[in-house]
Amino acid sequence: MQRLPERSVLDILCNVEHWLNWTRHFGPLSGSEPKIEKPMERYIFTTFGYGCNLGPNQTARHTRGVVTSHMLSYI
Repeated sequence: MQRLPERSVLDILCNVEHWLNWTRHFGPLSGSEPKIEKPMERYIFTTFGYGCNLGPNQTARHTRGVVTSHMLSYI
C-alpha cells in the first residue's frame, strides 16, 4: 500500500487519454472538429458514466455541476 498510491477511475482515464489519445475516435463521423465545448472532458465523463453503468443522469449528479445529463446523453 505504501508503494501503490490510491487512484480514482477518472484520474486513470485522464492519464490513459493523455498517453494514448483514445478520444480521437469519438466525435462526428464526418471527421470535422466537434462543435461542443471541452470535448475531451465530456468524452471522458461519458466513458466513465457508461463504463460504470451509471447512465447520464447519475453521472451528472456526481459531477457536481461540471456537465449536465443532456450534455452526456448528446455524446
